[in-house]
Amino acid sequence: MKNNNKIQNDTRYSISVDFPFEKEYHYSIIKREVEKNGYYIVKELNENYEVKIYTAVLAFILTSDKLQVTNLDTQKKVKINGWEYFKTYFEAYRKGEEYFETEYKVLPNVLYGANADKYVNDICLNYFEIEHDGIHKGWKFVKECYPITIQREIIKNFGYYSGIVSKVEELIKKYPQLFNKFKLCENEFLHSENGTKKEQPKLKIDQIALKYVYEGLQITRENGNEIAKKYGHKSGEKLFQRFTYFRSYANRTGEPTLCTPKKLVNKIKLIESVIELLPTDKQQRAKDEVLILKNIYKKEYC
Repeated sequence: MKNNNKIQNDTRYSISVDFPFEKEYHYSIIKREVEKNGYYIVKELNENYEVKIYTAVLAFILTSDKLQVTNLDTQKKVKINGWEYFKTYFEAYRKGEEYFETEYKVLPNVLYGANADKYVNDICLNYFEIEHDGIHKGWKFVKECYPITIQREIIKNFGYYSGIVSKVEELIKKYPQLFNKFKLCENEFLHSENGTKKEQPKLKIDQIALKYVYEGLQITRENGNEIAKKYGHKSGEKLFQRFTYFRSYANRTGEPTLCTPKKLVNKIKLIESVIELLPTDKQQRAKDEVLILKNIYKKEYC
């Protein structure tokens, strides 16, 4: 199920890829908890309710009261209160829990009947394989990714699917025998990701970097190797450097160094090749930037 109902007047902010997370004491505490438990727990005091946040960076963003970011509309550096976004996360988290409890309620014919395998297989498929939001694969993406763009709509998405994942974890803990197969599903998915079952078309480093930029996802020195390996490359550092380069609007839409007609055409083709890799709602910015480059070409070379 998709997380619908878009938020209006939703300003986009960006946290720098070079943000010194490791130097922040608050972040180091969160990171230890995530590494120990697999999540960080935050309590909603007004409702006395605990929610899980599955990555240290997102937990840091949502629990920082003075987070320096860049307003992507004005390109000005400002400070925001992450707790204001936590409310959005919390409300979506509860909706995700409610959805799972409604759609995947454990009935006697599931626990003790012939429907047990179908029930677990359905959860496995949704947890590991299906693209529910048109971007990420499986509910479990909340345990692997965090947003580089801070926007209520994006935070809402992470909250919703985190609520679903928390309920899956509860079921696995409560009914370990029923979910014995879940571990097999996980192993099968990992083999698939590593290319032993089905291979992905190999993308170039620049294509991967641009894809992540346009999707609002983060590539850092911490996760660069993992992402590079996923696409059949070895250098996470190179991927991080190219991601950092393409995060700049000026670098994406400006003339290449020592520009020639061929270099400019190649740059246009590069971005065009990424557009088809993006979900529909993430394509417009790339299309607009292609038009900018084409106008430069017409002005300079036609």
